[in-house]
Amino acid sequence: MLRSKLTVVGIKFIQGAADADRTILTTAVEIAEDRNKIVVVVSEDTDVLVLVTALTSSTFEIFFLKPAQPNKAEENNPDLAQEAQHFKEAGLSVEKLVEHGSQLLSAMYGASFKFRKPNILVKFRPSSIQLAETYRYKMYLMAVTKNKKVSIAKILPT
Repeated sequence: MLRSKLTVVGIKFIQGAADADRTILTTAVEIAEDRNKIVVVVSEDTDVLVLVTALTSSTFEIFFLKPAQPNKAEENNPDLAQEAQHFKEAGLSVEKLVEHGSQLLSAMYGASFKFRKPNILVKFRPSSIQLAETYRYKMYLMAVTKNKKVSIAKILPT
């Protein structure tokens, strides 16, 4: 059914039997040779990329495209997606932009929701910069006291 619909619209359809990676690449090379066209090979398998690199010459324009994977950070941390939504609001004030930006960065680095939004009155709440510096220091202390190598990537940027 899919094959018939693709051929109606002019899309070449080839079904590989056993080694589909090799079939995909040989077909791409044939199309590039015959028609002098740019060919894009779409595959999730990096073996196809290795075959494209090994078996094609530099005269062909064959590109490898790997489909996008879902963002794992957003799946694992719903606060991250919620904070990112604030940047789509029109007319966001500079103060709100800084606040949400700091909270988004904190969420990206794994700060807990309670830490990022303390439950105290606004006039006594420390600034976002003080919160980030405190969190950065706590992360550094935790990393150093675990007797492991310190990963600088886990410390929030200054």
